[in-house]
Amino acid sequence: MAADIAAGLNSPESSVRIGAVRYIRRNMQAAEEACRNTGFDIVDKLLQMCDEFSDSSEKWEYVFTTLGFNDERTAELAKKVFTSERDSKFIVMAARRLSFFTDIEKFTFIKPILFADNNRNRTRLCANLLAGNSAIDAVTALRISAIADRKCDIPPFTADTADDWLSEMQGAYPESIRSRFLKLKERPYDLFLSRWEKLSVSLKKWALNTFLKDSPSGYEILIQSILSGNEAAGILTGALGCLKNLRDTSIFQEAVEKLLSHDDERVRAAAVVYSGNTAHLLELLETEKAQGVRANIIVRLSVSKEYIPVIAKHFSDSGWKVRAAAANAMVRLTPDSVDTVKELFINGDTDARTAAAKCLADLGMYEWAESCFSQ
Repeated sequence: MAADIAAGLNSPESSVRIGAVRYIRRNMQAAEEACRNTGFDIVDKLLQMCDEFSDSSEKWEYVFTTLGFNDERTAELAKKVFTSERDSKFIVMAARRLSFFTDIEKFTFIKPILFADNNRNRTRLCANLLAGNSAIDAVTALRISAIADRKCDIPPFTADTADDWLSEMQGAYPESIRSRFLKLKERPYDLFLSRWEKLSVSLKKWALNTFLKDSPSGYEILIQSILSGNEAAGILTGALGCLKNLRDTSIFQEAVEKLLSHDDERVRAAAVVYSGNTAHLLELLETEKAQGVRANIIVRLSVSKEYIPVIAKHFSDSGWKVRAAAANAMVRLTPDSVDTVKELFINGDTDARTAAAKCLADLGMYEWAESCFSQ
């Protein structure tokens, strides 16, 4: 047997060589024993063949067969193939051999690849190989939980693991880790928010727009600090959105008033919604350039009939958003606004008449509008 195997492996014909390695795969133990008894190092020969041949399909046969032997040299081959090959079939084959490593061996070798590799197939295999490993640390467990096909335990969010959690929530797989954070039974929001200054802009926005916006009570001091600080526009608008679910927003008014002059129109538009200073809003309506901000001011004014003349004036506003907001405001202010809308429909300019027509349509006053054309 050993002589036939040696002859087959040394044949110049690829079909013969492949036939030999397939025979070896079917008779691993017997082939290894027979070759050992004759002094022929079958593993050494196969390792040479793995390096010698470059044709992918032929090389696969040699690598696959070599990795079937439980030998320190094949373990090194598995490491080499796993880290250097791009072809998935080679990577998967090497992963199978790596799965026989001890927990410590796997953790030591695989962790750096898990965190540094940009090959998603290899990274997923790393996670699957380490899932359930007793030697892994908290940050590795979190990374594994984000991408492994197998279910694995994740560490709790505690003072000891908070930095690891935050690192992964801002890392390569943020959405997956953030989703797991929201499912934690202990709901460690206080501890999370106590690390506010360590959070990225993206993570701050996420926190504001997920759990903090819906349940802001108890976090008024943090929200006040955000609104009064030098945060990014997206964070400021998120913090302003939290005010919707607070009963008393009076403590935020000073900060809100300052934000009405913010450089970013998104912040100004959001601040308008929570401003309690109507006089200031009326002044801004005359000077504000951004139509989104003006439109929000119109919406704020639609709570009282005393502002009907001001709203009517903006039926001719240069911004379509403002005209639409004005039309909707007049609908909300009926029946007090009906006469004004009729007047705008008859005597207004083109923009005003268009906006007034929308109001009349929303109010179902089709017959009255048609009668204006028949006179």
